[in-house]
Amino acid sequence: MRNSNKVDQIGMLTLEPCPRCSEHHAMIKALLLDLDGTLLDEDKATLMASKVFYDAHRQRLTTESHEEFHQRWRGIMSRHWPRYEAGELDFVGQQRERVREALGVTLSDAQAEEAFAPHEMAYRQAWCCY
Repeated sequence: MRNSNKVDQIGMLTLEPCPRCSEHHAMIKALLLDLDGTLLDEDKATLMASKVFYDAHRQRLTTESHEEFHQRWRGIMSRHWPRYEAGELDFVGQQRERVREALGVTLSDAQAEEAFAPHEMAYRQAWCCY
């Protein structure tokens, strides 16, 4: 049994003593949800990240402009995201599949994750509110 006066921290959750039972429970103080394009400008972030990805892999993407690649990338996303939502792929798995399809090559999981890294970094850096 835990000390009911103690407050524990686990990641972003605070475990606080329950007034009814002396056990510690996670107390959610706030919940922020974003449906793509509601709070954050997901379109801008995706465009910027696709440009960074395109530039990083330009040697393999010689037959299309960035604009053409971006449209193809959006199509690739629209095929693999539903697979993630359906539980067919985990989150990183859908990223790997997007990279493999975009580059048109066979990559190990580690290679696909490394190839996706520029996109992930740029996508997060490009997040901004409307």
